[in-house]
Parts: sequence; structure tokens; C-alpha cells
Amino acid sequence: MLDHSAAISESYTDGVSVTFRLYDPYEDREITGVMTAVDIGLKTIKVRESDEEPMWIPFPRHNSR
Repeated sequence: MLDHSAAISESYTDGVSVTFRLYDPYEDREITGVMTAVDIGLKTIKVRESDEEPMWIPFPRHNSR
């Protein structure tokens, strides 16, 4: 089993589908697709679900101390 970083990397480099769980105050959701882009400045990743339009998903910001 791959760890999270390896699975995301494989999705980005090899086009392998991966499932992301998005946490929301009202309703959690899962998205399965291929990660196609990363925007470090905006801290988002672009995921394409099969025939759907790609969507940008924010990734968590870690507090640094």
C-alpha cells in the first residue's frame, strides 16, 4: 500500500487515479480522479474526474511555529 504522498505523486506523474476525501462543515465528499496540476502559490491541486471538468482543490495549510 502506498503512503499518501506516494499515491499523489503517482497520480500526477503516471496518470493513476486516486481518491481524495474533502472535509466540509456540512457534508464530506470523496473525489476520485487524476491530479493534473499543482499551484504552490495558491496551495491548490487540479483534479480531473473521468469526463467531468477539472476542479481546483485547496490543500491544508500547516501552522508553522
